[in-house]
Amino acid sequence: MLKHLKRHWLIAAAAASCLAVGAFGYAWAQGILALTSPTGTELITVLPLQANGQPAATQATIALNNARATTSSQLSTATTGTVVANALANRFIFNGSAPGTVTVDGPATPPDGSMIEIVNGSAGAATAITFATTDSSTIVGTAACGALTVGGSCEFMYIRSNTTWYRLR
Repeated sequence: MLKHLKRHWLIAAAAASCLAVGAFGYAWAQGILALTSPTGTELITVLPLQANGQPAATQATIALNNARATTSSQLSTATTGTVVANALANRFIFNGSAPGTVTVDGPATPPDGSMIEIVNGSAGAATAITFATTDSSTIVGTAACGALTVGGSCEFMYIRSNTTWYRLR
């Protein structure tokens, strides 16, 4: 009887080991290993669903911060000229001396639903900040954020279907 129980125990232990190794192997092959310290700039590949519920033939790539409904930021000490917003940053923050006349170029071909908030995080009021595009997209509403007070901001959202940035505030 003891020999019989020992054999069952060995079979159960072997089966559990195979399941654990198999689960790890599956997770590794699928790229599902856990991130211990995500920065938000990691890219995730997703398969959008079609109207019939089937995966689309093309893949989309989104930043982890968008999937988590969080934001990432880009800091700038520019006080004049043109600066380019990073495609993964949702907030563009001036944090040096008070910005004078500055143009913030939006990212080229941003993902659908991208938002960019331009913030005056400096110690003084900005003279004139303007949002511009670097591709053929259009801007609905005024592109001029104007003279932003300390802590003031303006925000735009991109809709890919009509390649348009909309001024939100």
